[in-house]
Order: sequence, then C-alpha cells, then structure tokens
Amino acid sequence: MKKKVIKKSAAKDVEKDSQALVDKKKNVPEAETQADVSDVATSIAAPASEVKKAAKASEKSEIEAQDIQHEEEKKREPKVLLLEGDLGIAQVETLHKTWLAMLESASEIKMDAGGLNQVDTAGTQLIYAVIQDAKNRKLDVSWKSASQALRKSSEQLGLSDLMVL
Repeated sequence: MKKKVIKKSAAKDVEKDSQALVDKKKNVPEAETQADVSDVATSIAAPASEVKKAAKASEKSEIEAQDIQHEEEKKREPKVLLLEGDLGIAQVETLHKTWLAMLESASEIKMDAGGLNQVDTAGTQLIYAVIQDAKNRKLDVSWKSASQALRKSSEQLGLSDLMVL
C-alpha cells in the first residue's frame, strides 16, 4: 500500500512539473521565441562564414607557398666549382663565403679542379668542407677533373677517399 502512495505522489509531481513548463511556454510571446531561434541561427551562421573565410585564406596561402617553392626550385641549378691557379690559406676565407653562398642556390655541384696548380693544406680542407656541406644539403657532388696537385695534397691529408677523387 505504501508503494502505491509513493508512486501516485511521484506521478503527481511529474504532472505538476510538466504543467508548469507548458504554462511557462504559454506566457512567452511567440515572436520572442522566434527571435531567440533567429539569434541562435545567426550566431551559428556567423562562425560558419568565418570558417569558410579561414579555409579560403588557408587554401590561398597553400597555393602561394607552392608557387614560392616552385620558384625556388627553378632558381636552383647545377653549379660548377671551377678551381684554377693556386689555392692557399690566403684565398680560403673569401672562397669559403663565396662557395657557401653558391650552395644555397645549387641543385648539384660539379667540381672542376683540373687547372689547380698548387694547393696547400688549408685549400684542400676547404674543398673537403664544401663537399661535406653540399652532401649535408643533399646535393649531388661530382668531379669533372682534379689536378695532380690536389690529388697529392688530399692523399697526404688522408682525404682523397672522402673527397672521392
């Protein structure tokens, strides 16, 4: 008997709560409810348009980045590193800066040292350093020619195998 009374009481509470919600809705003008729905729709639409703008901007940026990359690739071309005359410590600093700048725009390096008459330890080390830097940049390095002076200097320093002469 006690269970039936509790069930009836709970059912009455639910019925009262439902009726209160219905009464509350009746007291709100329909225009106000529609305005609220319209405001919600506008607040949802605004971010959607912002998302579309952001997507378009992102797509445009991606296309521009691809264009820049393509232009950079066109600028990169095979470079010939021509070594003639004497290569000693006096020329190393200037040549090092020049050669490093050249690596920035190279797609590959071809070494031409056939005209090199004399080369000292600093000069041989510079050539080796440039070759290693090119390889670290994933550039192909090949030799067109190497003078006897360079071969002798690189052998004395133990670099001829590393320089792939």
